[in-house]
Amino acid sequence: MPLTLHIGEVWHVPSRPDPGPAAADFLETASALVVSGDTIVDLGDVTTLQARYPDAAVMDHQGALILPGFVDTHLHFPQIDLIGSYAEGLLSWLSTYTYPREASYAQADIAKTAATRFVTELLANGVTLSAVFASSHEISADTLFAEADRRGIRSIIGKVSMNRNAPAALTQNVAEDVAANERLIARWHGRSKRLWVALTPRFALSCSEPMLAALGDLKWRHPTVYVQTHHAETHEEIAAVRSLFPQDQDYLAVYERFGLIGPRTILAHVIHPTPEEIARIVATQTKIAHCPTSNLFLGSGLFPMRQLSSAGAAIGLASDVGGGTSFSMFQTMNEAYKVQALRGEFISPTELLYLATQGGADVLGLGDQVGSLIPGKRADFQILDWRQQRLLAARFDQGATAVERLFATIMLGDDRLTRLVYVNGREVYSPTKEGGQS
Repeated sequence: MPLTLHIGEVWHVPSRPDPGPAAADFLETASALVVSGDTIVDLGDVTTLQARYPDAAVMDHQGALILPGFVDTHLHFPQIDLIGSYAEGLLSWLSTYTYPREASYAQADIAKTAATRFVTELLANGVTLSAVFASSHEISADTLFAEADRRGIRSIIGKVSMNRNAPAALTQNVAEDVAANERLIARWHGRSKRLWVALTPRFALSCSEPMLAALGDLKWRHPTVYVQTHHAETHEEIAAVRSLFPQDQDYLAVYERFGLIGPRTILAHVIHPTPEEIARIVATQTKIAHCPTSNLFLGSGLFPMRQLSSAGAAIGLASDVGGGTSFSMFQTMNEAYKVQALRGEFISPTELLYLATQGGADVLGLGDQVGSLIPGKRADFQILDWRQQRLLAARFDQGATAVERLFATIMLGDDRLTRLVYVNGREVYSPTKEGGQS
């Protein structure tokens, strides 16, 4: 199979860094990588690799950065047009903006137009793997799956399940919800080895006990599907769950009772967990999506990163668009740093990059395939041109170390840096091509 040598400054973090200054040691750098088909076959010094693979086609990216594709572990497809909508807290934001907009995604033309824009935004920001909530309509999830398949991106997508505490246009009865999920699993789960279905109870407040039980039964019958939901985002939400489910010891116990936690479950937020919940999250290998921009925007609270990671929880970063205010994983890392700073628990640039790449891939159960650029993994990577951001270019010109330049890129980077994006070794995005499509 033909080989391609990609030349540029390679940054990746293949393993979980220790907290503190020593984390800098986990940033691995190189000057080139070699791709064969959909797989990375070598990584190292450009001179050595040129001698080792003299027949390889050369892609010289002219000093640009080569990073793994970013992983966004939680965001909402129908909320692409809600970014920047004013609200006073989570529940009012949902009722004022989110639910009315999501109702329109029952219309195929609206969902199709939005799906094209949504996938373009992901790719423009270097995101090659994501976990996404569609609306509660089967057509919404179906349309997004089709666009993700067409564009070559990896994605875990779920039709939201709701049968109470939401407008009638967004609710389904249990039988209808189960049937729709069964059809989506049959059509899309494992498709192209890039697409997977997630059962998606919006949160405990939106689902009756019979619906949660039906979702647990679906999970039992289809053990490789994912589960994604929200957990402990706000004190108001936690109190409401306690009122609706008085027999359960805490919020997590609601999901536990119906078999909805475990290694393939992603809980978004987890800002206000109890110590008992943390212990059970870790024991069951349930995963966590940290959503810093939405947590700050909605005033939900400061994520206890160190408490959770020290306990052994697996954590990835998430934009949480549209409560989150940007598709950019650089902006997400930027805000994650600030959230921990407000807690007096600083996080290194190397750990931030890990959370946005390998850590996120581990959360989504695909860390053995993607997340870093070590040989044997799928060739999902992005080419970033730091010269496209004036302030960042000036920082690079100062001759800083790789870790210092990484931190500057996290603080200052955005989608202007994205030159090319590859999935399975194939170019899937270039801003110079119409609509950002290949």
